[in-house]
Amino acid sequence: MSRNTQNTLSTASSSSSPPPMIPFTPPPPPSVAAPALIITTESASTSPTRSAPSPTAIASTSYFDASPAPSTSPAPSASASPAPSASLAPAPSSSPSPSLFNNSALLVSAEPEKSSFPMDQQANQFMCIANMKACHFEESNRAPMDVVLVLDRSGSMLGDKLKTLQQSVNLMIDHLRSTDRLAIISYDEKVQIHSKLVLMDQIGKQRARAATQEITARGATNLSGALLTAFDMIEETQQTANPIRSVLLMTDGLANHGIVNSQKLLQVTSNRLAELPQRPSVYCFGYGSEADSTLLTSIAARGNGAYYFCETIDSIPLAFADCLGGLMSVVAQNIIVTVTSVSPDITINNIFTNFPIETVTAGKEYSIAVGDLFSEEERDILIDLKLPQVSTASELQPLIDVHVRYFNVLESQTWRAATSTGVARTAQREATRTVKISDHVDFHRNRVRTAQAMAEARRLGDAGMVDRARALLEETRQAIQTSISAPRSHFLVGDLDSCAQAMQTPQTYQQTAASRLVAKSQKHWNQRSCESNEVHLNAYATSYKKDSISRFSSK
Repeated sequence: MSRNTQNTLSTASSSSSPPPMIPFTPPPPPSVAAPALIITTESASTSPTRSAPSPTAIASTSYFDASPAPSTSPAPSASASPAPSASLAPAPSSSPSPSLFNNSALLVSAEPEKSSFPMDQQANQFMCIANMKACHFEESNRAPMDVVLVLDRSGSMLGDKLKTLQQSVNLMIDHLRSTDRLAIISYDEKVQIHSKLVLMDQIGKQRARAATQEITARGATNLSGALLTAFDMIEETQQTANPIRSVLLMTDGLANHGIVNSQKLLQVTSNRLAELPQRPSVYCFGYGSEADSTLLTSIAARGNGAYYFCETIDSIPLAFADCLGGLMSVVAQNIIVTVTSVSPDITINNIFTNFPIETVTAGKEYSIAVGDLFSEEERDILIDLKLPQVSTASELQPLIDVHVRYFNVLESQTWRAATSTGVARTAQREATRTVKISDHVDFHRNRVRTAQAMAEARRLGDAGMVDRARALLEETRQAIQTSISAPRSHFLVGDLDSCAQAMQTPQTYQQTAASRLVAKSQKHWNQRSCESNEVHLNAYATSYKKDSISRFSSK
């Protein structure tokens, strides 16, 4: 199988040119009905062959929760062979209540952008969505964590930055449980292990606070050495590993000791993570404009984590709080989504995602490694199809099957879930019938457009074309505001405005906008809050993250 890690997948070309932007689709004429969804359900037996959707379903949008896949291994594994299909239970058309998860961590659904499409027409671009929604669970049920802190103590950290960082670490220690383990590593040109992974009982917390306070600022920045030391520590403790394992890397500058070439450092990071039987997530925190936001974002992406741009010293504890709130609410790990075209005549043109993609069969089947989900989070994979003309009308033309395999942290088992979707193909005489347009699909088209525009604006800004970058953000903003889902896309517009306002001059672009563009583009690609400023909390912020930020802010 081949691998494609760009943020779109193109089956038509394998060139290295930038991926295509999603074209703007104008809103429907007034005669088209307001956006709506028809929710249908289906069931599946334990046989690998799933029952066909109801022939009366026009827009087939199905929510399912799944039973565990047979497995004798308690450890998560993305490479394990697929388990037989499980019994699936339907959920309602509204947001599912916790009881409907039936101990599963995820609900899975899929839907088309339109409920029907003329049989005598070909669609070169027809969008569908595959959605995963994580359950809500009580914090008392959360899994124990292993957290390795990797703290920059170079000379530039001297003063308030280091003091605030130490205070933030102490707040984190306060919120860890006796079943959690914490390690502390600091680095300048040398790497020092202050504390190995130890339980955060009363004695462990006392030692961790003492280790934090002994860190003093001096020297250069051996980021590579510190990161690799953290990975070694993860490997050395794998026999006693907690279910959630994470490395938190903090820096305020460029790597100037050890491996300083970004591409080489990324390759070493990828190779080392691949060697670990139980890979940790990696979260990177960059303080100020001197930190290499591109490098830190790339490191975090390879570790299925996130990058936090801390614009001010005051944002450091808020970034810690947001990250901790996520780690304390992981419900699903090693999520693999397989999307399959169910008809020889239907082609998958593109899959718009920033997650790694593997090609199973070009144009027909793809596997996406989504990583993990926190409680209440959602992931939406936007899928671009080519639909052929058909000779006869039908109430439902099947389009795609979606299969999800993941490790259920709450149950310590590997689980599966599956669903499918289709579209009605209408005859000429039915052309005037009402077409239902999916507000959900249109919103995620806007989300992807936003992420793409921010990434392209960063490229233009780095090339000195700040005016063109700002104009691109404004064009994207205007397109979103005239779209069907404009009322629910307000925070996308807000982020576009925030970035545009920070790039009025080349100087402000370098000081703020460059890093902000990277962080916000990543946020929208991954649908994960990674904010270091509580004013910017958005629709991706879960209740656990909000509670964590509230607790940190009150200290």
